[in-house]
Amino acid sequence: MPKLDESKKSAILFAVKRYSLHDGPGIRTTLFFKGCPLKCGWCHNPEGLSPDPELIYRLGRCIHCAACAAVCPEKALSIEDDAVLIDRNRCRISRCCTDACPSNALEIAGDSYSLEAVMEIIEQDIVFYDESEGGVTLSGGEPLMQFEFVEDLLRMCRNHYIHTALDTSGYIQTERLMSIAPFVKLFLYDLKIMDTVEHQKATGVGSELILENLKALDRADYSLIIRIPVIPGLNDNVDNMKQIGQFLSTLNHSYRIDLLPYHNLGEEKYKQLKKTSKFLNLNDISRDSLVKFQEILKDHSPEVIFGG
Repeated sequence: MPKLDESKKSAILFAVKRYSLHDGPGIRTTLFFKGCPLKCGWCHNPEGLSPDPELIYRLGRCIHCAACAAVCPEKALSIEDDAVLIDRNRCRISRCCTDACPSNALEIAGDSYSLEAVMEIIEQDIVFYDESEGGVTLSGGEPLMQFEFVEDLLRMCRNHYIHTALDTSGYIQTERLMSIAPFVKLFLYDLKIMDTVEHQKATGVGSELILENLKALDRADYSLIIRIPVIPGLNDNVDNMKQIGQFLSTLNHSYRIDLLPYHNLGEEKYKQLKKTSKFLNLNDISRDSLVKFQEILKDHSPEVIFGG
């Protein structure tokens, strides 16, 4: 189990998306927390995997002026073949380079936010939440990696009567999950692969704790949407979908299922972060396959939709 950040003073977010129409009902503000205990190679937010701020380099914006290399105090940047080379072992995220870059080719993924700063952002949009029955969604990464901050934020949202949704992998100690559950109006709960050995191979962790936590939330009668990312060559098979359906049929309640088809929109981010993955350049999932999985799962859910 990865170590959780115990600091209540601030959180590291890599994005804040206002006026979102996804990840929960109504108009929402989605907060993207850095850090995840799972290492899913298909993640469309690879900048959310590491808990630390990271330097992003967009080659297409670079004008090769070398201003960044000139100001870097760690000498972590150099120019070669009309591109910036980053020695990420030396880089200390000083922000000198991003400030010096005239074309915004360099950017830091991950900024520190105080609880007060986050609430100030949220409170700007309360009128939209009220009109649309929207609210705040905590996403990532895995928000629960920054548990203490998330706990305080959820409490504060409840005190302001703001609807909260938590987009989670479910990989956290059960006691901790259940301690914050009363402050979450809706869980967006990921299920990927039922077989724990295959889950370990694909994500770096087994599936047992994730399934046990889902059972715990179900027993306590919390509101849930089950989300299944459908990844070509990984979990896009009838056996896995049947196993998911069979597991869901053992729960006390039935839940909406969102089938989330793989897309390649995050591939450019891997290049910008100099990260690799075997799940890049995959073919899209066919609609026929999604319909087939929908048919398998609809006996175990009141509603199975594509996207969500």
